[in-house]
Amino acid sequence: MLMNKLPTGILVFDIDGVINDKHTTEIKESILQKIDELCKKGYKVYFNTGRSMSYCVEMLFPKLQNYPNILAHKPFAMCEKGVVKVQYENGKIQHQVLEQYSVVKYTDELLKDLDVEFETFFRDTSKVSMITFEKKLGVNLDKFDIEIDHFTKLIQRNLNSFNLQNILTIEKTVIALDIQHKFSGKDLGAVEIVKEVESYLAKSDRENVSVFTFGDSPSDAAMAVHFASQNFVTTHVDVGAKASDRESSDYKTIVSKNTFEAGTEEFLELLILG
Repeated sequence: MLMNKLPTGILVFDIDGVINDKHTTEIKESILQKIDELCKKGYKVYFNTGRSMSYCVEMLFPKLQNYPNILAHKPFAMCEKGVVKVQYENGKIQHQVLEQYSVVKYTDELLKDLDVEFETFFRDTSKVSMITFEKKLGVNLDKFDIEIDHFTKLIQRNLNSFNLQNILTIEKTVIALDIQHKFSGKDLGAVEIVKEVESYLAKSDRENVSVFTFGDSPSDAAMAVHFASQNFVTTHVDVGAKASDRESSDYKTIVSKNTFEAGTEEFLELLILG
């Protein structure tokens, strides 16, 4: 059933480097406090992340217990680049894997003859639909970049060798290397979020609702691209100081003065102040 009152706005957050501490991966309570305050003002909130479902279940949703205004909106997260849908309602977690976009069945081919012991990163085996290698905590980013770039070339070799380049793609984020389906990504997550929004917002009202997407990597701008294509008034908040080459006249991009989670907090404060 559609709402009689339009939401004040819609907030869509990447997680890593956006609402969590990029060094510890802990969700920032001060950011959740501000999101809760905005939810009280009528904003709806969603999360769109490359993180696994288990991360959201173990690290995100438990923290939301202390924020009644967020909980009232039935927290909804798209995990693993839009392939795993997780919703929290009445103390229960429901999830769905979009199996057509899962790539774990290709693991043996992609890792064939490769050494998978690394100094700066590890394989995140909690992923149920993606193959991810993540930076170890405390590791220097420059050292990680060197080692992960070399490993990427080896993965690409196997991908080509097994003729998987039309199915899979390799994407490097600030702290990880993701091997994913070519149709997965932050835009797929945005597609699923829009489906949820349609449960309470008529298409004719989209141009009256502002959407703010938050990300720290150029690929995160794909969220803004999709919302803008669906006639939402869209602003992408880039907290990684890496404005995307996907920028267009269809949506506005704001590059925060502060970076990562500090940049997110800075912009949320502006929204609160109106």
